[in-house]
Amino acid sequence: MSEYPQATWRPRRRVHPLWVLPILTLLACFVVAGLWYQQRGVLISIHFPEGHGIEAGAALTYRGIQVGSVERVAILPQDQQGIEVRVRLDGRAHYLAAEGSDFWIVRPRFELAGIDGLDTVIGARYVAVRPGSGPAVNHFTGLAEAPVAPYEHPDGLRVRLEAGQRGGLHPGAPVLYRQVPIGRVTDIALASDGASVVVHAHVQAQYRNLVRENTVFWNVSGVDFQFGIRGLRLGVESVATLLTGAIALATPPQPGDTAGESQLFPLHAKAQDEWLEWRPALGQYSHDTLTQLPLMLPIRSSWQERSWRSGGMMRNHSEQGWVLQYGDAIIGLASLLSRSDARRQISFGDTSQVLSRAEVTKLGPDVVQHPMDTAEMASAPRVTIVTGSTTTDVVVVKDNASTPLNLSQQRLRHAPETQRWYIDSQVRLGTQWHGAAVLNQSDGALRGFVSSQDTQYIALITHTPDSLGAGGN
Repeated sequence: MSEYPQATWRPRRRVHPLWVLPILTLLACFVVAGLWYQQRGVLISIHFPEGHGIEAGAALTYRGIQVGSVERVAILPQDQQGIEVRVRLDGRAHYLAAEGSDFWIVRPRFELAGIDGLDTVIGARYVAVRPGSGPAVNHFTGLAEAPVAPYEHPDGLRVRLEAGQRGGLHPGAPVLYRQVPIGRVTDIALASDGASVVVHAHVQAQYRNLVRENTVFWNVSGVDFQFGIRGLRLGVESVATLLTGAIALATPPQPGDTAGESQLFPLHAKAQDEWLEWRPALGQYSHDTLTQLPLMLPIRSSWQERSWRSGGMMRNHSEQGWVLQYGDAIIGLASLLSRSDARRQISFGDTSQVLSRAEVTKLGPDVVQHPMDTAEMASAPRVTIVTGSTTTDVVVVKDNASTPLNLSQQRLRHAPETQRWYIDSQVRLGTQWHGAAVLNQSDGALRGFVSSQDTQYIALITHTPDSLGAGGN
């Protein structure tokens, strides 16, 4: 019987400790290289018609902060003309490489509209950017000139104005409302058919509510000479408008809907005297405290009344306006809700309901509450009601589709004997605002309702409801 083979024992080879350090170093190099490549940012190419002294190493800035640097400047082939500037974006600025981004070379500019780029008189030229919102791209065509309003607010309003002549206007000229700058001219060019001049203007976001569909614009550039029995009168808007020109606007007392983006308006050579007297109740509705507006419902009240002027015949009468949903009731003007002989029809979206005759509760000399069938009512925002007669800045609200109106307390006069705020006669709200709710601008609390049938006034709430529960769903 043969003997079993004997195993030979050999020690296992292990990595020598001296190799650990080189391996860790190599791994660290890979990590550092990856981070460097990630933070290096993308490389983009910009085609400019002129270089204006731009050099490699110049900064790329956005709102005054460096977000990249110029790596290379080269002359393009003769058939393309211009120069190519290659810019390396910082890693966190990759979103600037998007379709629609605008690039321009910042340099000193001395123009009628002002002086720009003074920091480059002593320092180096640099490239500025205005980001776009399109898909990522790497090739751009730069602007020959810096835009007039490079960082205009995206919520601003752009309008187009058509005139027969340029009339002394320049890019950068102010757009004025009651001599207060609310925007400026961004571009002036011939119309596509060459028959007129089209002026492009931008209105700041906080003033876009001043521009309505029936707003009128006129040119206030240059000098106005008038000769009469009192001699020669010389009128100049300001030294700035004498140099750059300016555009003024006015909105009628019955303002139309808010103007649309890039809407076209005629640009008149001068203002009519009537336009200068207009004092509409406008203003930008942008109060953070008024995050929720009350639910307003349209109502129509109709009744018959004997008219002795018509030989004692019965005549039909009607009144329509707005009421406010408040919990399981509605609140509004007494003229809309309290007539016992009237047939009242109220609308809820696409449906309507005839109000049953019920006892109303007075909340003021001209304001009442009326109970409702809660099965027909939708959920409504909670409304806070406050009383008091001291005038304050208010917001007037009707349907949700219309822009609320601001009313300054200077337009309101308190009449203690009637518990009303009478509205300045220069403010013409119109019958479409009859029954609209009046809220404090400061906190959104309900103060009363507008009556605009004959004399315009705000009917104040003198005491709060005591039997309507929480006042909202």
